Amino acid sequence: PLHLRGEGDQETPHGPARVVPVGEHFDVQTVVDGAWTTLYRFMLEEQSPADYEVANWFCSTHPDSRFLTELMVARLPTGRRLGMLNHRLSIHHADGRTERHELKNAEEVADVLEKEFLIQLPGPRDELMAALAKLPR
Repeated sequence: PLHLRGEGDQETPHGPARVVPVGEHFDVQTVVDGAWTTLYRFMLEEQSPADYEVANWFCSTHPDSRFLTELMVARLPTGRRLGMLNHRLSIHHADGRTERHELKNAEEVADVLEKEFLIQLPGPRDELMAALAKLPR
């Protein structure tokens, strides 16, 4: 958890973070490649359950949703933030360094999903590997 107001830079197990007021919004930022980078933005406006339901329905069913056409995975082991978008793996270290890796094929994607993200992939793998091979580059 981060303090919302007046704390400046805050240390977390994953590196420095801060909450920056921007008009009526707040940006949550961390250091990526030595520069403060916004991870996400939020407001303090109250949301109703229907707001979440509609947004979740859209993200999980609309044909233009990135959640249907791309692979996005994140994990926060101590001292690192892992993120993968399709064939691109990013490892953000607590000291601000970032490693980026381009995964060459479906087998490498499956290997990273299992070893770095601790996801137990189903077998048999023929259908899964065919789907991973179709990921956008």
